[in-house]
Amino acid sequence: MFPVENRSLTALVFATQIEAESAIEYLQAKPVNNNSNLLTGMHPESHQKIALLITGMGPKSAYRAITSLLSTHPISKVINLGVAGSLQSNLQINDLCTINSAHMEETSDKIFQDFSQIKLTPFFHLPQHRLVSVHTPLFENKRRAKLATDADLVDMEGAAIAWGCQQHDIPCQMLKGITDFAGIDDKKILHKNLSKVSHKLTAKLFQQEDVFVV
Repeated sequence: MFPVENRSLTALVFATQIEAESAIEYLQAKPVNNNSNLLTGMHPESHQKIALLITGMGPKSAYRAITSLLSTHPISKVINLGVAGSLQSNLQINDLCTINSAHMEETSDKIFQDFSQIKLTPFFHLPQHRLVSVHTPLFENKRRAKLATDADLVDMEGAAIAWGCQQHDIPCQMLKGITDFAGIDDKKILHKNLSKVSHKLTAKLFQQEDVFVV
């Protein structure tokens, strides 16, 4: 474990390679020790070194990847960028937002038995919404309606990433872009919008003032 005063590296965390592609290109990031899921790059303006982690899909993969990163590298802040499905009619495809709270769908998985809702620091100039992370893909209207009672967006990794950060006492912020409505026929819509929304998310992140100022 790294002492707080020795932590100085911001980490951008993504679930998939497609979601990370724009950031990898912008930062000219290269793999660390031939690990295609962990890269480092340089911010072209602040010249700050930045880590990029690709966790893989699902909460288990995300939790294990983020806890491993925080245990082995001097990370001072985590920013999770990723796509999500809308659970509310006022949130539309291509909308970008920040997350102010994250919780997880109920599960019997022992890894997440002690999980509770996590409050997050939002990016203040973006709309703030609540996130629920699920353990299996959500393309089912009845289940969707249940989750929509106390969440605005749904993904599979965000809450697990936030929990790993909380356990290591590392600040976590989230930017999410909407690709679909998490409905029964929305799988094709998600894949159609995935690359475009991910690129838009990365562009928005690097427009945020002071995010990468040392």
